[in-house]
Formats: sequence, structure tokens, C-alpha cells
Amino acid sequence: MSILTGLIGPSSGTAMIGSKNIQTQTRCIRQSFLCPKHDLFFVDLTVAEHLKFFVRVKGWSSSQVKSQAPQLLAKLNLVDKGKVKTMKPRGDKMGDCV
Repeated sequence: MSILTGLIGPSSGTAMIGSKNIQTQTRCIRQSFLCPKHDLFFVDLTVAEHLKFFVRVKGWSSSQVKSQAPQLLAKLNLVDKGKVKTMKPRGDKMGDCV
């Protein structure tokens, strides 16, 4: 799945999802779906930073992120959590999600 969604590149060859080539049409594929194998939370990022990261992965432009991310946080009732890191390290393990 990581190769098919463009998270990592293929070592050789290509694949098609529907009629879209994973090497030349990654943006279109990402707009259709993104299904990572594991939860993708980064310990150093805040809730707002995660939101901005993932909408960029989905193909939003920088200007869309800047103008619409605050509105999206509000729709998700996460404005008060925007500056909070999503996970806290607990020893060598990841902590609970916020």
C-alpha cells in the first residue's frame, strides 16, 4: 500500500490504480485514498501541524492550507488542541493520543 499511494517509491517497474500510473499520477491517487499501514502520528508535531501535513499529502496547495486549515480545525472541534503535540513520549514507547 505504501508504494501504491506514493509514500515510498517502487524499486523498479510501475503499477496502475484504476487508470492512474503510480509514478506519474500520484497526486490523483492520493486524492482518491490514503491508507497507511500504521497510525501516522509524529511525536514532535502538534495537532494543527499534523492536519497541515496530511492535507498537503492529499494535494492541497500551500495557500489552501494557510486559508482553510484553521476552518477545518474548527469544524473538527480541535481549535483548543491545535498547539498541542499529538503524542507524548513515555520512556521508549509512544504515549496516548491527545
